[in-house]
Amino acid sequence: MSSRHRKSKDKVEKDTGYGSFTGSEREPSPVLGRHSPPHEPEEIRCAPCSRENRKVDATKFCEDCNEHLCEKCVHDHQKFIVTKIHKITGKRTTKQTAARPKLSDKCTHHEGKVLELFCTDHDELCCSVCVAVSHRSCADVVYIPQAAVGVESSLELLEVKQKLQKVKDEVDTLRSHREENQQIVQQQKEEIINAILDMRIRVTDILDNLERNARHDLQTRYEDVITKIDTDVKTCDDVSSTLREHTMKIETIVNNEPELFVTVKKAKKSMAEGETVIENITKNLGKERLMFMGDRTLENLLNGMTSLGEFGDDTHVYTAQFEGEYNMSLSTDHGSSEDNTGSVCLPDGKVILTNTHHKRLKMLSPAFKVIDHVDLPGKPYDVCLAGPNEVVVSLREEKCLQFVTTDKKLKTTRAIKIGVACYGVLCLNGEIFVACVGGQYENRPQLRVYNMSGRMVRVIEKGPDGNMIFSSPRNIALSPDGTMLHVTDREYGVVTVGLYGQILSVYKNPELDSPRGICVDPNGNILACGQNSHNVIQLNAAGEKVGVLMKDKDSLHRPQSLCYIHRGPRSFLLITFLKSKFVKVYALG
Repeated sequence: MSSRHRKSKDKVEKDTGYGSFTGSEREPSPVLGRHSPPHEPEEIRCAPCSRENRKVDATKFCEDCNEHLCEKCVHDHQKFIVTKIHKITGKRTTKQTAARPKLSDKCTHHEGKVLELFCTDHDELCCSVCVAVSHRSCADVVYIPQAAVGVESSLELLEVKQKLQKVKDEVDTLRSHREENQQIVQQQKEEIINAILDMRIRVTDILDNLERNARHDLQTRYEDVITKIDTDVKTCDDVSSTLREHTMKIETIVNNEPELFVTVKKAKKSMAEGETVIENITKNLGKERLMFMGDRTLENLLNGMTSLGEFGDDTHVYTAQFEGEYNMSLSTDHGSSEDNTGSVCLPDGKVILTNTHHKRLKMLSPAFKVIDHVDLPGKPYDVCLAGPNEVVVSLREEKCLQFVTTDKKLKTTRAIKIGVACYGVLCLNGEIFVACVGGQYENRPQLRVYNMSGRMVRVIEKGPDGNMIFSSPRNIALSPDGTMLHVTDREYGVVTVGLYGQILSVYKNPELDSPRGICVDPNGNILACGQNSHNVIQLNAAGEKVGVLMKDKDSLHRPQSLCYIHRGPRSFLLITFLKSKFVKVYALG
């Protein structure tokens, strides 16, 4: 036993008064003087036997139990694992027997058991069951009063006191921070409620506008039909009146055959005209019904939704780990130059690339090997999903959109002429959004929206202030909830608009120079590459900068397009480059 333990044990036993003797033990009278007769030898009984009302002389003393034992109890003491390690000494007088502390803290693992032992090997408080079950092989299990010797003056106590205060202060500070977080979350809740209400109002406004348009179309058609019917009714009235006049005149002519002859001839002509009227009106009889076939697109979309949005976690700050570089060239490609300007991931994990230089669309396996290609009628710029087994490709110089099926083999199908130079393309709910650029081309910078038949349904061009939203729009990415379009613009950076042109955010910064490729992860995080700044930056769903994911002029020279690929628990970023036959793949962490 260490000196620290011995000193502490003596002090604790002195202060607490635990384990006082019972039975025949008695202290000498404090009033006896030095002339008092000497008292008889003190009778010391075995404490365990005394508790059973048996008077047995003690022969030994257990320092750990702080009580006297007879020979039998000493023998029993050695049988149990908990008590066999106790220190047994010769018996003591009452004055020599210090009171011991009473232990009352309960074991959290074994109900009703008192913590009375300490395992030095594991620095752990134990009850007797703990020792028997978990500390049987431990070399240094001591009684707590023994282990506590010297604790009052120990460095450990001082350190604990200081650490307790420090931890308490940190917990109190943390609590204050959490209260602030609580207020912030409450405020965010209110803001989200307001955002939901605003969205409801915007949707209602859209529905109101659609209703007004439908009512206007109905009124126009109604007036056209009613005008035609009114015209026919008037024609019938005129013919009927003429025929009635001929009938009355024939009945009133008497003894005047010439006049009757004339009347009969006129009547026959009127009858012929009446029959013509009958024939013409009968052809359209009942065909002027008003019919309305509701567009189920919006209804189906709403029925397929479970909420007005999604609740995501905080923005995840990505890191990028280089996975590999892959050659996209084919033996049939002419020349060494490549220019893969667009890319998209298919539902089955394959990737489609647009190769401008060779006027080809290429299909990559999940291992990023070229497994198929198809020649196109012009130079492709971008590509997007149009369905599970179909993509749309923008042909910039040909000013058209080319549809290509992707089931097993790539195959061109129909095309839509749009009449203007086109870059980025994106399909959503039966509509095709096309980035049409200004500059050297004849059309103004805008997003044009077409239906799948090629009819333009609207143009996103100017903001509420009348200014142009875009300067040179390039690529388009869609937010996960399908409500926002993130557009890279060569001059304006990353512009986010609603599906009907509401300007939601603009990120413009010199560190993103001439942005091209853009993609969005399932949580709304935006990744965009700068062709002249040779980097990839990350924005959050609100269009605010999170950080620079990659920036290296050597390994990231003039990036052209980005493709986000999600495979099981892992995510990847495929990057194509200007005038390069290689693509690079990075694992996102």
